[in-house]
Amino acid sequence: MPRLLSSPRTHYAAPRRPLAPGPALAPPRAHPLVPVRARLVLVRTLLRTAPLSPHLVHTFTSELVGLFVLFVFWLVGAAISTSIWGNLTWCRQFMQCRLLTALVAFAWMGWIILFGLFLTSLLHSIANSAFSDPMHGQLYARESVVYPAGTQTSEYRTSRA
Repeated sequence: MPRLLSSPRTHYAAPRRPLAPGPALAPPRAHPLVPVRARLVLVRTLLRTAPLSPHLVHTFTSELVGLFVLFVFWLVGAAISTSIWGNLTWCRQFMQCRLLTALVAFAWMGWIILFGLFLTSLLHSIANSAFSDPMHGQLYARESVVYPAGTQTSEYRTSRA
């Protein structure tokens, strides 16, 4: 969603197009963000297809490290965008100001979702002592600490089928 909101903002941010009574909304450093995003998508695609050791990448620890790095970057980005465009009440009648306000709101909502993912993965890893376990296929969730043997309430949880 932030990508959809930032496209009209980048289009409006052309030089010599400020809002009527106020200053220009787009700093000159906003335009290089579009190619950076394209490069990040390319790097992400290459990393998904690269032959890496399963012990290095496919563990819960690597997921937690990756989520923590994203957590810090997202927090810094949301804080910087809030410091720049945090109070745009003087120009609410313009669509561009409303887009910037929505962009900041979606940045913080994305950070909250990322925090929830990090916390869920961390709690799962702690509860099951699964920091060095693979993320897919080997760990039986039905044999976790949360549902010890004998406390399952249904036949489905006790079966491995």
